[in-house]
Amino acid sequence: MRFLTAVLLLGIAAPTFAAPVLDTPVKDDFWAAGRAALAERMAVVNRPKRARNVILMIGDGMGIATITAARIYDGQNPGDGKPRRSGEENSLSFDRLPHTALVKTYNSNAQVPDSAGTASAMNTGIKTRIGTINFGQGQFADTCATPEKLPRTIAEIAKARGMAVGVVTTTRITHATPAAVYGHVPNRNWEGADRAFPASDRKTGCADLASQLVGFAPGEGLDLALGGGRARFLPLAGGGLRDDGVASLSLWHLPARPLSRAGRSLAALQRPPVRVRVRVRQRACVNACVFMQSLSRRGRPPLLVVVVPHASRAPSRSA
Repeated sequence: MRFLTAVLLLGIAAPTFAAPVLDTPVKDDFWAAGRAALAERMAVVNRPKRARNVILMIGDGMGIATITAARIYDGQNPGDGKPRRSGEENSLSFDRLPHTALVKTYNSNAQVPDSAGTASAMNTGIKTRIGTINFGQGQFADTCATPEKLPRTIAEIAKARGMAVGVVTTTRITHATPAAVYGHVPNRNWEGADRAFPASDRKTGCADLASQLVGFAPGEGLDLALGGGRARFLPLAGGGLRDDGVASLSLWHLPARPLSRAGRSLAALQRPPVRVRVRVRQRACVNACVFMQSLSRRGRPPLLVVVVPHASRAPSRSA
């Protein structure tokens, strides 16, 4: 059974900015119930100052059983010469956060959910069908013709307000969980123009996820994208999987930007950010935070969305 655990980390307090308009064309019963629950909580919670930075970190597959196993293993194998313990009494770093909560994960048509539907709910506030990314539960492929009717993601809202947005993943950048940051598809398998996205389905007018990442329009596109799966961006002749002959990477060029000392280690600022190794190293997340700090010092209020799918296994070179 797959579960998703989301941890929202708020950065240091900063001067108040105008609140984003959290609106969406899709307002069903799930949306209304969520807004009502949020309003009730906000009326009684002692709210801190507005945070400047936001990190949404998703451990795909990190349900209670997985976290318990990790907690015990960490306690039994502490390293650094520390004595071994039984493990159950151990606490992981996020166990010690001041606020924690349990999240029910299910899709509108499935008790056991998948990454597409659950990540969509996290990014839009709209619950949807299993296998669907950022579509309303009653919307299908024909809605691609009217994208203004699709649920609006937090990344789209943030970019429209001049904020910086990045996505980091240990799997394919077009995988369902990271794709929910920027994409809208009725079928999570439509990652690229390949055999998983047959010609008959392309006639619906829906774009594949790789094309949507490159063509992400709000605020001149994503500021940072680190992940694997570049084959979905390259044509067959270039060693990729695309059968439409389009080299998506050649269509994405970032404007030249002056680099601060903190940002020099992040080469993605000088070239198309998706051009990274298929095997993502742990340092990618560190660099993402450096990038966020660099933007903050330049007076650009950032929203950094970090997704880490399949936390229970290392990324595959063939991903």
